[in-house]
Amino acid sequence: MRRASLRAFALALAAVTAAALAASPAATAAAFGSRAGGKLIAPGRTAPAAVTDGAGGVIVSSRDATDGVAVVNRYDALGSPVWDQGIEFPDASGIQLAADGSGGAIVAVHHPDSAVMTVGRILHSGATTWQARFPSGALVAGGDGGAWIVSQSGEIFADGVDAAGALRPRLQVTTSPDAESLPVAIGDGAGGAYLAWRAALSETQFALRLQHLTAAGALWAAPAEVAGSSDSSITPRLAPDGRGGVVVSWDAAGLVWVHDYSSDGIPVWDQVVTIPATEGTVSAVGASGGEVFVAWTRRLRTLPSPTDVLNVSFVASTGAMHWTRHVAVVDNGVRGLTIDAAVGAAVVAWEHAAIPFAGAALDPDLSIYRVTSGGEETYPAHRRPLADSFGPESLGALVAAGGGSVVAVFTQTPCFRGDVSGVAMQRIAAGGERSFRADGACP
Repeated sequence: MRRASLRAFALALAAVTAAALAASPAATAAAFGSRAGGKLIAPGRTAPAAVTDGAGGVIVSSRDATDGVAVVNRYDALGSPVWDQGIEFPDASGIQLAADGSGGAIVAVHHPDSAVMTVGRILHSGATTWQARFPSGALVAGGDGGAWIVSQSGEIFADGVDAAGALRPRLQVTTSPDAESLPVAIGDGAGGAYLAWRAALSETQFALRLQHLTAAGALWAAPAEVAGSSDSSITPRLAPDGRGGVVVSWDAAGLVWVHDYSSDGIPVWDQVVTIPATEGTVSAVGASGGEVFVAWTRRLRTLPSPTDVLNVSFVASTGAMHWTRHVAVVDNGVRGLTIDAAVGAAVVAWEHAAIPFAGAALDPDLSIYRVTSGGEETYPAHRRPLADSFGPESLGALVAAGGGSVVAVFTQTPCFRGDVSGVAMQRIAAGGERSFRADGACP
């Protein structure tokens, strides 16, 4: 009897699903109820990135899905465009965006089949200032209106430009005979940058190294030796520690490791912090006032599909490991981590596959979670859906917006049929309240 009831329920559920799929968007919404999502700010566009404008809004870049034209525009706290038409960059195969420290942005545009990219600065007002071409690499804004481009051609190099557009001398960051790879870099907030990379000491031994590049172009006499490992996949994650230094996190030997370095390359903590992750993988790291949040995943199972457990751990400014929160079971990994330094909280957003429905998995959804340094989970129901419409979503950026709130920018397809795909934004308060209803026929 119970088996028959379950079968009847499954058949009824499948019938409702089939009817919704065949119906109009309005009927779909009626069948399934309202969905989470955001305000559509750039219809027909994809690949968003965003940075804060320093005034509660965001500067967003996106690309046209058909002609590849990249557009950068600024949106206020209500999601309304501030610059009339936005600033267009034609023939863009990709775009990087970084805050300039004064409410504007540094933009790097990659061109198809080219080893160079165009880098420029857009002021808070929307006016463009300098523009220059550099070897393709990672864009790092120093926070003083200038930028560094970190690239690799055998050795690792840094090309720079100051706030007025004057080019800085090219610097060769590495000179060792070891094979370097996977350079990552972040701005230091004072015109310089921190760089980390993996060095191959032999076929079986690898090291993580760290270097600081100042606004004046000075380097430490030698890079800091952060860690050694026999794991060839060891990869660093960096975050400013909120007091002039840098936090480095990596995973190796089944553990997640964290250390804090001063701007002089001296370890701040007495010893490296280990998180017993049981084959964990670092997804993101962020810090505020020396306090560190690490988002990491642990593989729960591989079949029938890869499934991970998402966790957030907190390390005090003294280097003491305080707690770990188990957040959710997720697919597709964590997509972003940002810290609101004013209140000492981590906000984690991630993309995951929806629960299989009537025998088929739905498109990826987005969720969001917030926890304070005291371990308090501040959103209702533990975590909140950020975007869960019937079309696919992908997270572009998560930006701290002050007062414990964040702005998320993502691609959104509201409905199965008659949909309008594009870039959307949503503001989430410290308590989890959303500012905007989801745009589209299926809100």
